[in-house]
Amino acid sequence: MNTASGTLQLADDSGTLWLGPIQLNSAGTLQNSQCTISGASSASAKGNTFSLNLYVAFSPAFAGQKNVYGSATGTSNVTSGWQLLGTWQTANSMPSNVSVVPNTGTGTGGTFTFTFADTAGVSSLSSAWMQFGTPGIWAVAIVTHLTLASLSITPC
Repeated sequence: MNTASGTLQLADDSGTLWLGPIQLNSAGTLQNSQCTISGASSASAKGNTFSLNLYVAFSPAFAGQKNVYGSATGTSNVTSGWQLLGTWQTANSMPSNVSVVPNTGTGTGGTFTFTFADTAGVSSLSSAWMQFGTPGIWAVAIVTHLTLASLSITPC
């Protein structure tokens, strides 16, 4: 945020280049693979305090708990340094592999129960992949459009 010009910039995915700027209180957006920030954000100053109301939409790939940091720089280039200000759990869906039962054994086959979960609920799971063997050497690979978070298969 450039307080003098009222503009926002966003770091690119590598953190080495700046995207933008866009003007505060505008319809513009800036986006990298982790988030989109909106020019509809606003800022205010009163006395010694500067406040930025920044609208951020997190990308699904950026799911999970994130630390939130802040740093301020004065006109004489004196800085507060980066400080942890809080944490934020993105509301983005995050699927996970829970278990397979049985998870060990021997024999010519059997019934396996695979269990999957999603932080946004079962309806956010669109598919599940199961594989027997080493990745890249597919003995069985199944893609299933889910209506339940747990399903059973009998390997071929």
